[in-house]
Amino acid sequence: ATCSVGGFEHCPMTSMPADAPTLVFPGGRTRCLFSAEPDYAFQVFRGDPDKLLVYFQEGGMCWDQLSTTTRTACRASIDERPIAGILDRSRDSNPFRSYTIVHILSCSGDLHIGDVKH
Repeated sequence: ATCSVGGFEHCPMTSMPADAPTLVFPGGRTRCLFSAEPDYAFQVFRGDPDKLLVYFQEGGMCWDQLSTTTRTACRASIDERPIAGILDRSRDSNPFRSYTIVHILSCSGDLHIGDVKH
């Protein structure tokens, strides 16, 4: 399923299927690394509305023009991964199987990382 946010369009959780992920296009000026690529989107796995897990997709870093064309780790377009690990709700051993999961897809060439000292 897909859903687009913008103008008069909304993506209420109640309209998302409970048994499959929904690809949500947030609208605005969001996009992937190259302007020729499709707009940015993230996945929502609808579950218990009182339990939320935000999961950042691994990989995706690009550091120069060459890495965008020769490295398979560099993601410049949306890459929905197979449903496995914490996204696999059929596994009884998955402690997050009942959670609502927001899966932040990587397609901007940057790496989800940080180091802050307060």
